[in-house]
Amino acid sequence: FRRVLFRSDAKPPLPDWPPKSVDHLSVEALQAYQKALMAEIERVKQTIEARTKHRSAADALFKR
Repeated sequence: FRRVLFRSDAKPPLPDWPPKSVDHLSVEALQAYQKALMAEIERVKQTIEARTKHRSAADALFKR
């Protein structure tokens, strides 16, 4: 997994985890798994927002 910071031309890296098999999970386990995934999605959204703001501030600072 290689990290690429703030490169708009870079291809997004593939996930470094395999998708979880959900065929054997109960409804309750699926709901818990969904809740955990939604929390992770929210965490990622917040990180994206913070990085976007940081990038905008850097762009404004170095803009001529």
